[in-house]
Amino acid sequence: MENKFEVIDFLRVILIIFVVTLHAYTTTGSVEWLNNGYPVYKFVTYNFALLAGYIAVPFFFFISGFLFFYSSRGKISYRKKWEKRIYTLLFPYMVWNFVTIVLFFFLQNIITEGYFSGDHKFVVDFSCIDFLRAFWDCGHWLGGDGTPILSVLWYVRNLIILSLLTPVMWYLNSKLRFFWLIPIFLIWSLTPRLAFTLCSVFWFGIGTYFGCAKIDIDLFFYKNRVFEIFCFIIFYVAYNVLFFYHLDFVFAVFVQRVCILFAIPVMYVCIFVGITKWRWKIPHQLVKAVFFIFVFHFFVVIGLRKLMVKLFPNVSDMGAVLLYFLSIVLTLFISFEIYILLRRLIPKILEFITGGRSQ
Repeated sequence: MENKFEVIDFLRVILIIFVVTLHAYTTTGSVEWLNNGYPVYKFVTYNFALLAGYIAVPFFFFISGFLFFYSSRGKISYRKKWEKRIYTLLFPYMVWNFVTIVLFFFLQNIITEGYFSGDHKFVVDFSCIDFLRAFWDCGHWLGGDGTPILSVLWYVRNLIILSLLTPVMWYLNSKLRFFWLIPIFLIWSLTPRLAFTLCSVFWFGIGTYFGCAKIDIDLFFYKNRVFEIFCFIIFYVAYNVLFFYHLDFVFAVFVQRVCILFAIPVMYVCIFVGITKWRWKIPHQLVKAVFFIFVFHFFVVIGLRKLMVKLFPNVSDMGAVLLYFLSIVLTLFISFEIYILLRRLIPKILEFITGGRSQ
């Protein structure tokens, strides 16, 4: 089990980098290099943002679902697990959304042009319903994408709900094994939009199946590695051809999500082999910082990308690629350094807003 936790900790750090690669791409902009105007930039972002970036959250859900049940021995105390998640999930979720509302209020009264477009309702104009929705789903004034005001927290929101549904998932896993997840995967993989709910249920659900069945994922993924790598390569090549040449979009999304299905065990095997055979190590400090970076990086990357659009409205293809990677590196560096600073200055507050993960 110790190796398993080492692999999972290592993966968390890799996955948070993947999250930043996605958000460094999805920041809006009306300039050519932010809209796939260049072939090299297009290829790079399609692979780093729209593939690697889309692997991250499903993998986080899988890990959460797996650990919920795998570490339990005997009868599961759902109450204890739910009480723990009030501190680790609910409190940070409420605090960070509230901080975002306050931050937006001040920024919207200081900065407007180029940073706050005016397409969405300003905090000063919020009704009581708007304030409540900011903690759940901001609706049409924030794009109608089913996210709270700090959009990255849709993952935490869904994780809270799924944790409450774990008794149902245990029952389904015990009666139907993994078969109940097949129609959910098919619907998710054929849904062109992000389909946050379907993604959450499938990946958390498959994690709970592995956890309930006490499947050793080290052994399972490693034993099937040849098949997993072969399928990943096939679907990876197909994904690039379909997306790069703008072929059938629905089929391209299906291929992308099947590719993710095989990319996750391939990633796990790579890290597992690295740790067990090559003695890879990940700094403990980085592992502890993952949740803070997950939440905080969004403020940094939005600011950096919008600044880059203003400073470099016209760049070459390679220039766009360099700016993309620069924004990723700077976002990670700034977020981590702020985490270190807060840990030094206000460790108790940092512990609270990260759900105890900074200890």
